[in-house]
Amino acid sequence: PARSERRAIMVFLDVFTNIGIKKWMHKEDYDFNEQDASGCPSEYFVLGFKDRNLEEEFLNHVALVNKTRIILGLCVSAAIYASGPFLVEFVQAPVVTALYDSIPEYEYVNKGILRRNMVESYALVTLALVLLLLGLVVVFFLYQTKAVRDKRNVLYALGFFYVPFVFVTAYQYATQDINGGDGFSMGAALNEWVLEIYYGATALVSVLFMGLPFLLTAEIMLLAGLAFLIIIPLENDVVGNVWIGETDDSVLESFYEDIGPLFNTSVGVDLRLVCSASETVRRQCINAWRYNILSPYVILCLIVLSTMVVAYFVEHANRTAFINKKFLTALTRQKEQALVKQKQDQEKLIHSIFPPVIAMDLIVANDEQHLSGETDVLKRIQSLKQNTNKLGRTVARMHQDVTVLFTDIVGFTAMSGTCPPHEVMSFLHTLFSAFDDLIDDDPSDQLWKVETIGDAFMLASGLNVGGGEDGSLNDLSLKSFASRKTPPTSELVSWEATDPGLAATAAVEFGRSAIEEAQLLTMPNGETCAIRAGVHTGNVCSGVVGSRMPRYCLFGDTVNTASRMESTSLPGRMQISQSTYEYVVNLSKDFEWERRGTVDIKGKGSLETYFMKL
Repeated sequence: PARSERRAIMVFLDVFTNIGIKKWMHKEDYDFNEQDASGCPSEYFVLGFKDRNLEEEFLNHVALVNKTRIILGLCVSAAIYASGPFLVEFVQAPVVTALYDSIPEYEYVNKGILRRNMVESYALVTLALVLLLLGLVVVFFLYQTKAVRDKRNVLYALGFFYVPFVFVTAYQYATQDINGGDGFSMGAALNEWVLEIYYGATALVSVLFMGLPFLLTAEIMLLAGLAFLIIIPLENDVVGNVWIGETDDSVLESFYEDIGPLFNTSVGVDLRLVCSASETVRRQCINAWRYNILSPYVILCLIVLSTMVVAYFVEHANRTAFINKKFLTALTRQKEQALVKQKQDQEKLIHSIFPPVIAMDLIVANDEQHLSGETDVLKRIQSLKQNTNKLGRTVARMHQDVTVLFTDIVGFTAMSGTCPPHEVMSFLHTLFSAFDDLIDDDPSDQLWKVETIGDAFMLASGLNVGGGEDGSLNDLSLKSFASRKTPPTSELVSWEATDPGLAATAAVEFGRSAIEEAQLLTMPNGETCAIRAGVHTGNVCSGVVGSRMPRYCLFGDTVNTASRMESTSLPGRMQISQSTYEYVVNLSKDFEWERRGTVDIKGKGSLETYFMKL
């Protein structure tokens, strides 16, 4: 019973190590995304990775990669056994039956025992073949069914059917007896027994090319060797211990019986006389015939050992390939993620340069052109220039009732002449970044920073081109852009303001906040920063200008008038035109205005303007 228990544990050693004691064997959680190829996962000797989750993944990989080999191997095993031991048993049945009938009742052989042994032999070979066929069906089912996603179960199924096949075959050759109960079917000689094993165990040859894990291959081959070469020869109910029978006298007697007649016929000398000439000659005869007896056994042991060694190195190569594949997959995933992030960063940059509607046009047009391998954002923008129809979407848009605001720094020119350039640049960066924050905090989502030139800051409100940090659109979406199959035939598109009053209010609120923010800063020359602001509301035209360092620009008399409102304003004050005043005067009680009167504006004549009270 103890020996049977040890066999059972060994039979399912692969299941035991991968499922039964997984918790205790799991010593590592390996992450290929955080490692490089120089640091491979740790492994137990022949028991696989210390990361048991990775080991399960590897076994699943082996089962999938070797699908064709495994199914073909089972077919070969079944075909070899069916055409060999199974077919031979049934072909010999009529001969054996006739032999039994020809033996008189008083002869030494017991017919009842012989017939019983024959039936038992038929049952055993049939059971062995059924195990192989059933294994083939189960393995095929496990591969085909989608319900079983973990294909490593195929490997467990192979062990489950091959191991019983080994023991059924071994039991058959241990118990069958055509001599009425006196020995093995081929006799009690060890060499005859091993040769019989070669014939009966050939179905296991397919294990060599299935590409199975080392542990499973070792189980099958070790159990086959244990059953055929050790257990059955030692513990046989018919003959007993075969090894005990291999004494010097029995070996010499076997030598006389097998070789003596042939030697006497060919040489004309009695072999017994030759071997008994001296003790030295007798010992040589014994050693020669003993080697002849043991050589099949030694060869079979070498075959089992070689199979296991080959399986070990094959699995080592498979594990190396599996690890390399995992590293390659992780590297590919990292590169894909990097490319996705790069694309997102580029699109975010486009959105930061252009209003969302314009940015979306540029991105969609670029995607439609399928630029292979192009990663430079400026080239992606320039690529739009190559198609005038697509460029027509963004070249000219008319916007109704847009409020434009300009600011500039009082005394900037004089300060620039006396202060180091890097200090001037640092100051402008601080000031304009504060202005950018004001735009981001605008709750109305109406403001858009157009450009900065020197100390001048230009802003437009009510362009109706979307807004927000993420570039979301008010009434347009990527889907709507992608659905455009034919660009507009005209290069001029008109956009009406959704709420001119709200846009004007947002611009004025920004101007007031900008003046307050500027007063909190000190210029490089030590003076408090003061800015002038000017605002005007009217129609403008927008579009992308240029192919190298393209810019989103506004054009029209409204822009010129707003610039004049700023240049004729006073330090620390915001001057607005009559058109802007009419929008904001009744919309917000937070603003107080004072009439400045008429101001002579270059190219416009005298215009009525207003100052905000601070």
